[in-house]
Amino acid sequence: SGKAYELYKKHGTCLRGLQQEEIKFDLDDFLKTVHEIPKIEKYIKEDPDLKKMLNRITVDKWVFTASIKEHATNCIEHLGVEKCFENPIIDVRAAKFHTKHSIECYQHAMEIAKNGDPSLCYIA
Repeated sequence: SGKAYELYKKHGTCLRGLQQEEIKFDLDDFLKTVHEIPKIEKYIKEDPDLKKMLNRITVDKWVFTASIKEHATNCIEHLGVEKCFENPIIDVRAAKFHTKHSIECYQHAMEIAKNGDPSLCYIA
């Protein structure tokens, strides 16, 4: 809707806008609804090349996402790369609902990954 886009443009995400403007909503219901993709297998296919590339990376790997852990898990399972990551998914909840447009989001992710040096991070 127009309001959702307005919140996105002003705050970086619709969710952050809802929170910043103190609009009453059910957080868990919102997160579940916006990340529900019917027939996800139609859009996300197993990717053996991605799996090979990820397996060649020998340092700790993390999934860092602006979505929720459940959605990210669903996506990486459909890609067939779930076993390429041993660490927990860093999602919007773990980032304390900061958007990837804010430094706080990355600071939370680095704290979780126990990495204090941004030069050691590669984000793709």
